[in-house]
Amino acid sequence: MKKIFSYIFAAAACAGLVSCNNAVPFQSLPEPAQTFLSTHYAGMPVPFAKAELCEYEVVLPDGTEIEFNRKGEWKKIDSEHTLIPESVTATLPAPINNYLTTTFAGIPVEKIEKGFFGGYELELVNDAELKFSREGMLKSCSF
Repeated sequence: MKKIFSYIFAAAACAGLVSCNNAVPFQSLPEPAQTFLSTHYAGMPVPFAKAELCEYEVVLPDGTEIEFNRKGEWKKIDSEHTLIPESVTATLPAPINNYLTTTFAGIPVEKIEKGFFGGYELELVNDAELKFSREGMLKSCSF
C-alpha cells in the first residue's frame, strides 16, 4: 500500500513539474516582475516568458536573460551582449554602489546574481568578479 502511494505521489510531482515548463505571456508574470521590466527595461518588448519549475525566465530581444522567483523578485540578470541599466545597479545595497563607484568607476556591470543567503555576485565588463555579503560588504574580488 505504501508503494502505491509513493508511486502516485511521484507521478503527481512529475506532472506538476512538467506543467510549469512552458511559455507564458508577459501578463502572466507576477506583478513585481512586470513592474521591474517596465521600470528598468522600458520600451523593450517581452513577447513571452518561460516558466521553469514555477520560476520565470525572460529573454529580451537584446539577449539579456532575467530570472525571477515565483514571487516575481529578480534572482539573476545576465547581459553578456549589453549592459545592465544603471537604474538596476542603483537598487543594490548602498555599500555595493559605493564600492563600484569608487573602485570601478565607469566600468559597467554585465551580470548580477542574488545568492541563496542574500549575498550578491557581480561580473563587470573587465571580467572582474565581485562577491558581496547580504549587507553589501565585499567578500572577494577576482579577475
